[in-house]
Amino acid sequence: MSEPETTARGGENAPRPQTAADEVKTALAGLVGDITETLANQEERLNMLSAKSTIQTARRPALQTAATDGERRVM
Repeated sequence: MSEPETTARGGENAPRPQTAADEVKTALAGLVGDITETLANQEERLNMLSAKSTIQTARRPALQTAATDGERRVM
């Protein structure tokens, strides 16, 4: 039988194996990107909600805290 080959034939363009530090950097970069995207989406939703609430406030007056029915207070 022949001996198994111990070197890769990928040539010059084959990616080098990553070290543990490189893997951590890549993982953290992906995590930071995901968090940034989530925060941007949340900010967009909050801005839309704020704009919607501003429009509704201008259209309709605020409700009173308690209504009165003659002499009796109804809550």
